[in-house]
Parts: sequence; C-alpha cells; structure tokens
Amino acid sequence: MHTPPLTRPPHLFERQEAHIKVNDLEFAVCKLLFFFIKDLVERQVVDEGHQARFLILTSCIRPEIRADLTINQVIFHGILGQIPSSVLSRHSHAIFRPIVDLLYLVVKGPLPSNRLEGIKPFGKIEVTQGLEAIYRSPGVCPHLATEPILNHHFHFFACNLFILDLTEDLTFFVCAMRDALETSWDNPRRIKNLFRPVAQWILPLGDILMFYTGRCFWSLPLFIEHGELYSLQLCRTHGKKHPIPGLTPDRWRFWQRRVDETMIFLMDFERPIKSPPDDAAKAVSEKLKELMLMLEEPRPSPCEKEMGKEDT
Repeated sequence: MHTPPLTRPPHLFERQEAHIKVNDLEFAVCKLLFFFIKDLVERQVVDEGHQARFLILTSCIRPEIRADLTINQVIFHGILGQIPSSVLSRHSHAIFRPIVDLLYLVVKGPLPSNRLEGIKPFGKIEVTQGLEAIYRSPGVCPHLATEPILNHHFHFFACNLFILDLTEDLTFFVCAMRDALETSWDNPRRIKNLFRPVAQWILPLGDILMFYTGRCFWSLPLFIEHGELYSLQLCRTHGKKHPIPGLTPDRWRFWQRRVDETMIFLMDFERPIKSPPDDAAKAVSEKLKELMLMLEEPRPSPCEKEMGKEDT
C-alpha cells in the first residue's frame, strides 16, 4: 500500500495560523506530534515505545485544549484530512490502522514503564472531546457554509474508535443518520456523499446499533437533536410534546422510510445523466429492512450472543 504524501499543514507549522491560546511549548509539541504520527502511518508499526512517546508529548499540553490539539488539529486535520477520498475508499483500513492502534494502546493499555506513572492519562473523555471538536469544524459538519469534504473521513474515524470502545456512546452515529436522512438537501451530490457515512455505521454495526435503541447514555446531547424533517413529523404526531432526542424505534422507522425516498430521488437524478447507481444507498436500504424485523422481536445483547456461541 502506498501512503499519500503528507505535507506540513499551515495550522501546525506557521505560528500566525495557530490558535491564539496555544503557547509556544504546545505549538512545538503539535509539530513533533505531526512528524511522529506521520512516521507511524508511513511505517505501519506501533509499539509500546510509541505509546510512551505519545503520552509524554501530550502531557505537555494543557488538559483543557489537549483533546482539540491532539485529536482534532494533529491527527484528523493534520494527517487524516490529507488523505484523498479515492485512496480512503480503497485502503482506508490500512491507512487508519496505525493511528487507531496507537490510540487503543494509549487509552486501553497499561503504562509501558513505571517512569510514566506521573504522566497524566489520555482517555475516552479526551477522545470524545476531540471527536466533538472535529465534527464542529468546517469541512466536516454539513450544516456549515463550507462543503463537507471530510465528513466521510470523520465518520470512518469515529466508527473505528467506537468499535474499539475508545468512545462510549452512539452520538456520532446519530449525527450521520440525522445529517443524511433528517435534513432537507436539494443537492443530489451532497446526499450521495452523506450516505457513505451512513453505510459506514449501518453495514458492519447494524445489529449492535439496534440493540442500543432506547438504552444509550449521551455525553453530547446537543449533537443528537432531531433534524428538521423528523421534527416536522413529530409535530404532526405528538404536537409540542416531542420525545427526548436519542435512538428510538420511531426514529429508526423514519430513517427507513427516508432511505427509500432518497433512493427514488437519486435514481431520478442519475437516470438522465447515466450515472452509476448509488450502491451505498441500496446496501443501507437492504440492511435497514433486516433491522426493522429485529425491532419488534426480543433480542439478546451482543454479550449474550457471544455466550450462546460458546455454549454450542
């Protein structure tokens, strides 16, 4: 696998481009972190020595801005944001793997040395705060004026961190569904692009996501507010007494209907210009039909499923 060349991003290497609250030490640490993680991506090797170096460097950053500088500015916008979408689609797992492995060691692994006992930990809270900062940034959030060219990058990153239990809730899954299915877009290209993150979450994790319906704890409640289209439906059915935003059976049913409506819209758009069919939307539609059958049935937890396999 050939890793795309990673250039020096201005916000990490030009002092006038850095945030005014970043002091000189933190600015220097960001540059060191960039070269350190860039080397991991190119070499595809992560070990305890890299874990120790990451902890030492990030301990030099104040806690209140550590997540933003490390996860948002260096890892995402400094490294992952430079990967072209075409390369991301073909080699995404391999390119992301060293970064995800490093974060897993840092958050879940034991300290590699007793000499690091005084180092402040880097945990799930920092990871989730970093993801929050990423989602709010231009180029990621589709509700800002800029084109969300990094939206798929973000959800691939967030989904991988969720799979490894490095972030605990499904806030960013709901964001993906809301942005694609609960928002009125008149741009078919944007709709197609926003379906890719939906597929990223639904296809590999659909059964697990369905299990958490109505059971989730939300650390970022503002992120899961209902989109405009779903809010209109709730006004018709519930009046002013809306259900609390979250992952509910009614919301799942609305998403399924919207996927089917969106597929028809995309087919009408693609037919005259002879564009290839949207495979992501079709795959999501088929998966959601399977999940709707689960919605009315009692279902064991993922842990209970694994125990059942062991018994057999």
